Amino acid sequence: MLYGLDFGTSNSTISLFSEAEKRIITIPVEQGHERADIINTLIYIGRDGRQLIGREASDAYFKDNVGREVVKSKVNTGETFKSYVSVMGEVTESIVIEVDTGVPGRFFQSIKSFLGDEFYSGTEIWGKFMGIEELVALFLGELKKRADSYNGQAVDGVVLGRPVYFSPDGTGDEIAQERLREGAKLAGFKEIHFQYEPVAAALHYEKDMAQQEEFVLVFDFGGGTLDTSVIRVNPARINEGNRRDDILATSGRVIGGNTLDEEIMEQRLFKYFGENALWSEQRLRLPSYIFGMLRHWYTIPNLQVNRVYSFLEDISRMSDGRKQIKALDCLIRKNYGFALYQEIERAKVLLSSEWETRITFIEEAIAIDEYLSRINFETIITGYLKKIEQCIDETLTQAGIKPEQIQAVLRTGGSSNIPAVQKLLERKFGRRTLRFQDAFASVASGLGIAAARGTWFD
Repeated sequence: MLYGLDFGTSNSTISLFSEAEKRIITIPVEQGHERADIINTLIYIGRDGRQLIGREASDAYFKDNVGREVVKSKVNTGETFKSYVSVMGEVTESIVIEVDTGVPGRFFQSIKSFLGDEFYSGTEIWGKFMGIEELVALFLGELKKRADSYNGQAVDGVVLGRPVYFSPDGTGDEIAQERLREGAKLAGFKEIHFQYEPVAAALHYEKDMAQQEEFVLVFDFGGGTLDTSVIRVNPARINEGNRRDDILATSGRVIGGNTLDEEIMEQRLFKYFGENALWSEQRLRLPSYIFGMLRHWYTIPNLQVNRVYSFLEDISRMSDGRKQIKALDCLIRKNYGFALYQEIERAKVLLSSEWETRITFIEEAIAIDEYLSRINFETIITGYLKKIEQCIDETLTQAGIKPEQIQAVLRTGGSSNIPAVQKLLERKFGRRTLRFQDAFASVASGLGIAAARGTWFD
């Protein structure tokens, strides 16, 4: 018995063939939530020893950090560097950094994105180095524990999904797969196999819907990346393991749901944080690097340094946008970045079913109430829609396939539910080709099929 496990950038899902029901089930590992079979790929490690994943991790981060004022203290690292001073010659100086000594916990997301980065091997947590394999193991181990509890028995085998390429140019693929394997081993799995994620999505389709050999486009648009693949499916090959030869072409872009959230932030919400504020007699604008950091919630803490606090305090006295600069200071100092981006995400998701919504975020000095319609959103992402179509065209060209030869378009990943994206696919391939599989669980379901049939590779 083996699990099928989709370890995703934003969300993860685990599946198993149920003997009782004679079908693949995705296991509920986030009890109490609307989609209990989907868990956010998040980790929170508290200073007090707590190690949490999923919704528990984000809830703990909110409770411990959001609204907490960050005060940086200067700490001597004990390391030195040499510099040259014209009067004194070569001198040795101590390396002093500003540290948030009161931080209650470390929050991790998008771990999968770093698996292929040979320059990132892990991080120091509370004075102890923790390798990226150990971070993966922390998440997978708790996921296994919950799945085992649901099944009433321990399952020590797993078929893990992996992208065809962990990076657009394929570099780091070997190291990424081995890190994922080691993480699974540390999590308690003894038998570990792999299957390509687009093949898994195709297996899900091939099992129930394919009648003959067909060409399908797997359109995987998740939180972090877009991956498109042309796959050959054939019910006659259902018992084959390594289906690598059936992947006729694959391509991708570093575009995901998170990217679209960041565009909403920049184009609609920067104004609340002083984008148009002018200060001093020279009528200067705020430095661009500040807004570069606001583009991602996880880089906002880089602004939590005393020189930025002092700068914002000084210019607020001489600016025509004092209210907005106070909001900016609050956003940075009080750790509201993650909470704000969660509200942006909520509004964006709602626009897949509604025509309009409001982004509302009222916290201390921050007062945002911004109208956003589906048309507004589609205008914001127009450039990305063009890049998505270019990615599809590139994949078809590599495969030597014309759009009319694609018999089915298989959508996976939450961002594939965006109406403008669906319209693009309908226009290019026709409505009849779109297969409405579960965008969040079809890869995990396909991995469960691979696990049940023994169709994997090592």
